[in-house]
Amino acid sequence: MIIWIGGEVGLDDKDFESFRNIRNQIEKQFNAHFQKIGYDNKDLEELRLILVIRDDEYRGTQGGEEIKKKRGKKIYSRSPRIDYDVFKNANENQRKKLIWQTILESFKKLEEKKIDNLEVIEEYIEEQITRLN
Repeated sequence: MIIWIGGEVGLDDKDFESFRNIRNQIEKQFNAHFQKIGYDNKDLEELRLILVIRDDEYRGTQGGEEIKKKRGKKIYSRSPRIDYDVFKNANENQRKKLIWQTILESFKKLEEKKIDNLEVIEEYIEEQITRLN
């Protein structure tokens, strides 16, 4: 199980750089953890998120959410929106928390699509959120 995080972001240079650094940290941390513990889910191999952080009505390039097979992998793609003003006015820990919460929300959506065995992922994400409080 791996996660890939991109963005459709309308932030100034300083805030965009903060987003990019946080996104990279979270992606690396998540992927390293689940590789280390050998987590495997035959129903889902990759989560691709395009985080939308803009102060306009732009909805994202992915066109919603979908589960598809690509090169034999089961991939879930989603373009969740993070409130622009909340993110812009947040400190680094608050920004990390917003992104972790968005990832958790995405896994909860997968439960609605009958993807099982996500509890270990959700518990890990909830631990990361708790550490930021």
